[in-house]
Amino acid sequence: MASPVEQFKYRVDCALQKHPVLYFAMLLAVTLSWVVVGGITWYAFKAKRSGKRERLRDTLWLAWSCVAASSTHTKEREGLNRFIALCMTLGGLASYSVFTGAASAQLKARFEQIRTMYDTPVLASNHAIIAGRNAQLPRLLEALESSQDYAKKSNPRVKRKTVLLLVEEKASELLHFLRAYKFKGLDVYCRQGSLSNALTFIQAGSENASQIVLLANSDDRYQSDSSALISVLALGNSVRKDTNLVIQTSKQSTGKLLSKLAIANVLPVRNQSPRLLVLCARQGGLAKILREMLAFHGPLINLRKYPQLDGLPYRHLRQGFDSACVVGIMRGQTPMFSPADSEILQADDTVLVLAPKQTHTSPPEALIAQAQQAREGMLDMPGNGVKVSSLLPMEKLDLGVEQILICGWRTGTVDMLVEFDKYVPKGSVATILAETPVAEREAMHERKVAGGSKSLKNLHVVHIQGNPLSETDMNKALDATEAGAQPTASQKKSLTVLTISNHDWIAGDAISSGDDKRTIFSALLAESIVQQKQIENFSILAEVVSQDIIEEMERSHPSCQYLSTVELQALFTAQVLEHRELLPVWEELTDEYGSEIYVKNIRYFAELGQPITFRDLEEVAFKYGQTAIGYRWRNRLYLNPTPKTTPIVFQEGDALVVIAEHGGTYKPALSASELALQADVLADA
Repeated sequence: MASPVEQFKYRVDCALQKHPVLYFAMLLAVTLSWVVVGGITWYAFKAKRSGKRERLRDTLWLAWSCVAASSTHTKEREGLNRFIALCMTLGGLASYSVFTGAASAQLKARFEQIRTMYDTPVLASNHAIIAGRNAQLPRLLEALESSQDYAKKSNPRVKRKTVLLLVEEKASELLHFLRAYKFKGLDVYCRQGSLSNALTFIQAGSENASQIVLLANSDDRYQSDSSALISVLALGNSVRKDTNLVIQTSKQSTGKLLSKLAIANVLPVRNQSPRLLVLCARQGGLAKILREMLAFHGPLINLRKYPQLDGLPYRHLRQGFDSACVVGIMRGQTPMFSPADSEILQADDTVLVLAPKQTHTSPPEALIAQAQQAREGMLDMPGNGVKVSSLLPMEKLDLGVEQILICGWRTGTVDMLVEFDKYVPKGSVATILAETPVAEREAMHERKVAGGSKSLKNLHVVHIQGNPLSETDMNKALDATEAGAQPTASQKKSLTVLTISNHDWIAGDAISSGDDKRTIFSALLAESIVQQKQIENFSILAEVVSQDIIEEMERSHPSCQYLSTVELQALFTAQVLEHRELLPVWEELTDEYGSEIYVKNIRYFAELGQPITFRDLEEVAFKYGQTAIGYRWRNRLYLNPTPKTTPIVFQEGDALVVIAEHGGTYKPALSASELALQADVLADA
């Protein structure tokens, strides 16, 4: 049987939980009790000491003064008055101060809730709404700010862009976190509400928004895709038909499903992290090229309509720009990279121009005159202006099986294996070193790959359980990789080491540096062991979240490669958000069945030590169905180099950046004494 005191405590707890306002009522009652007790005590004491009875209301007011203002008790002169005043002050600190503090906190929380919740409608127009939260959010906002800066440079009357962030929780913390980035060209506001509720988007002004982004907010791809589906249904008819609705998805099939459900222009941005990691691991310098082409401050692919060039042959078009690279045309929704020289430009075609943003909005006058001549049948086809007779098709060399070591495990690792399988020769081996149990990894691999359309045809997978930060486990994994795929005596040993993060989208409250520390440490450890084993032909790529860490590591330790898939995904999302026509362009460049960006040894296109202009390099590359967009010279990257007529002398280690439909294997312009180095050149390409 509980005691009366315990029963009283239980009833008080139940009442406070059921009616939270009773907490304030209780504090107020205690405060008033102190005032009443103190006022009556003073009333009786002073009447007894002085023989004069003071008014009760005066003593009550004196007691209230001591409770409300702690300094009042110091004004009393007599000892007993001071003691009573001190008791009133201590009682006030225990009750009244707590009451005022709780009331202030509750009032502040209520105002914060009104500000962050969807109680007040957003009255902005042509603003951007970003719903959801992941590690890409700061990079996405920085990219939008860069785009806004370029828009202001071309038109000073452009107003500041308003960006509204919609999250389901912790909106105030998110806003406080983003203040550290100091976005000068954007007005960033936060609202909190359910992303499954239509009222959230209506109050956010979705019917007046010009851009809406649904970020993937979970590392679980199925949960992320299902959340995006519910958010699209919640948007319903509250979106304009001309609004760019960018949705981050994990699969292409999810994007097709969402396109059928929505009314606006749905632009599904698929998670390209597995493919980007594979491509950048196989091609040194590709990560920096993609970063340059996706960031708004460098040369990027601009979409230009030139109806006045109707009827112009493609050769004249690609040769007619002195400060830009024409990489192709887009007819309808289909991009065409490196079309034939005889392809005739149509009035409604879109020209893909690699140049700084907000440039080449009009074609050169010379091209307009040539287009007029072409329509009149008076235009001659120019020559290529370079001798390429020494560039003959190269015989395909047997480079042997490839050895791949992946340090780390996540749900997207199986997709990386599928991507590797598309490039490596049969008999290659991939070893996976991770702390995740082998049985769990094999079960996921069996469920997603074995027997399906993604079955591995060329790659043998070996799972090893261990810590990628352990030198012993790393040695064990490298030994297993070497034992699993041994090249012949005439073949060159090729090793690729990839250290990856433990998360796909890296969803969360903020960007954590824990994964960065692990991947960088693992990459440096692998490099040290590989050098001890005297493996000459190897490449190491570390996946890093923070771009600041990448810049620091590239300065201090440039022998390894560093890639931030989070940053590239954010830049890709920003590009599509600003120009929806770029979605098929970049899908083509990142799809295994379309054209890709390659970093090729310069010896395929020019003789070492001999001066050659970039204009001539464009012609040599185009002879083999490729478009040159830049080069790597003396360890520096030059995209869209200008002027194109400046002679350049290339040396060993330099490369040409091209867009091609396939990797291509072509014989370089080599002398007889250099043919012996041909296998090494191809291995470096």
